[in-house]
Amino acid sequence: MPNLLDFLKATLRGGFFVVLPIVIVTLLIIEAVDLVIAVFGPITELLPVDEIGGIEVATAVAVLILLLICFLIGLAMKMPMGVRFGSWLNHTVFNRIPGYTMVKELTQGFSGDVDAGGLLRPAVVTMPLDSLVLAFIVEEHNNGDFTIFIPAVPTPNIGRIEYVHADRVRKLDAPASSVANSIMQWGVGSGALFRRSPD
Repeated sequence: MPNLLDFLKATLRGGFFVVLPIVIVTLLIIEAVDLVIAVFGPITELLPVDEIGGIEVATAVAVLILLLICFLIGLAMKMPMGVRFGSWLNHTVFNRIPGYTMVKELTQGFSGDVDAGGLLRPAVVTMPLDSLVLAFIVEEHNNGDFTIFIPAVPTPNIGRIEYVHADRVRKLDAPASSVANSIMQWGVGSGALFRRSPD
């Protein structure tokens, strides 16, 4: 019975930390659209039509303006000054939010890219009794040892931290999302992941 309760609590916590960012982002987008409509609403009233394909012109214009703003900010963040500012913002603000780093890394991993410089690098770790687990490298120490995060099944955004010797860790040539997907599917596809090592 305790194992069932632990499983239910862990699964609920994992689901909560997945749903919460989605809800927050959705609410922020709605608020941002409303703000843009309030600012540019008078201009859209000058247009000859009120709707486009069943969507209010004001809403369509607000969404387009938000997309343009996101594009311009993304462009600015690729420039040297933007990269420095983004790094400072992540370090001083966002990385202090619990769960932010994990969500960010896993979200970026869905692009299919393997970011060797990413904070969460997929790996296979040899545990006592020679069992293997999928994990994420959080930090590599000066002596070559690692801080690793071992995700819980089936909620990869919660788990435990361990400090292990380098000879127990094998890095994987795979995106973080592939490891997360395997964990969420109770290990399905993990055999293929175990065989993927960097050249």
